[in-house]
Amino acid sequence: MILEDYLPEDVVKIGSKFFINSLNSKQDNFNYIYSGIFLGEIDSKTNRFRPSLKFLDMIKDNFGEIVLNKRNSWLFSCNRLITDVIKDTGGRFVIVRTAHNEILGLALRQEKKFIPIYDLGYLLRKEMT
Repeated sequence: MILEDYLPEDVVKIGSKFFINSLNSKQDNFNYIYSGIFLGEIDSKTNRFRPSLKFLDMIKDNFGEIVLNKRNSWLFSCNRLITDVIKDTGGRFVIVRTAHNEILGLALRQEKKFIPIYDLGYLLRKEMT
């Protein structure tokens, strides 16, 4: 999966973060200030792209999806491996949703298991460290 294949043309990279271009962006000597849609960032520890939930929503038509029940939605958000799904539309990379159609993240299929690549809980774990 090549990141550039899924990014819109008007994307701006600021440091390790990606945004959709906006007329209200500026840069000063101390910090970046930006208004626009946050698409994700490159994780400094793993050097992997961490997409935002908005970006996953934008590219959802390019991937299969799985739907999880309440218990498995919680486990996926805790970065746990998932084996039991309500609905599966196939694909190597899948968008993970709740039964209420909320996006939880992105997973990689390995046989009948789904390994979290990015999950909603990442944001909470990142803030705690």
